[in-house]
Amino acid sequence: VANYINLPKNEYKVASIGFLPVVSMYNGFHTIDGYITNYPLEYKNQFRVIIEDELNKNQKMKTYFDEWDSRCYLFSNEIFLDRNVKTIEDLQLNSSQLQNLGAKYIFSSAKIINPEKSGLSFENLFLGEVPGNDIYLYKVNYLE
Repeated sequence: VANYINLPKNEYKVASIGFLPVVSMYNGFHTIDGYITNYPLEYKNQFRVIIEDELNKNQKMKTYFDEWDSRCYLFSNEIFLDRNVKTIEDLQLNSSQLQNLGAKYIFSSAKIINPEKSGLSFENLFLGEVPGNDIYLYKVNYLE
């Protein structure tokens, strides 16, 4: 993935959907998401804007994000309901806020149908060495 992006990793940030952000961190990517034990409430509120429409689809997921301070993750209602989902049919992210927090790419464990609805464009699919560990790469674009 890093070779495909072909930029120094310190020049961009990423976020993950469908797997823990620590996987990206472990591989040297700078992330806007993560399991963060101590960070400003202001950042959590800014991050929440990205996933607000997804949170509004599921009260349990909304409560999970709002009441668990350490988990600052991109949520998809479809993956929250079934971790084995391989296609996200209706993802609603705020791409302007993704960019405000510095994200240029999204790594996803599932194919996003109509990614342009969330200001994303499909870049590439990277097949995992183990079946089911594929990574879909999406670029974050501005929505006009």
